[in-house]
Amino acid sequence: MKYMPLILIHGDQGRIRMPKGLIPPMHSGGHDGWWTLDDLIVGHNEVRAKFRLNGLNRPNVVINRRSGTISVDGMIKFNGRCEQDSGHRRF
Repeated sequence: MKYMPLILIHGDQGRIRMPKGLIPPMHSGGHDGWWTLDDLIVGHNEVRAKFRLNGLNRPNVVINRRSGTISVDGMIKFNGRCEQDSGHRRF
């Protein structure tokens, strides 16, 4: 889906690429369209992090690894869901 944020996690580091339609006109630019995930916690059932979109907007990101839901909650808001998989973790 073209409006879904893309999140990459490797070990204890991660980054997010937001769809252009969700990036405000005034933003920090990230690095090549990617923002570093801060305070990243990768748990058994959930992934949590924050990122600095601009000086006033530091959205929270939550991914439920069982249901496949993702939410980005800040001045911008996004909620999405992947297909459920018989109760197994999706990510």
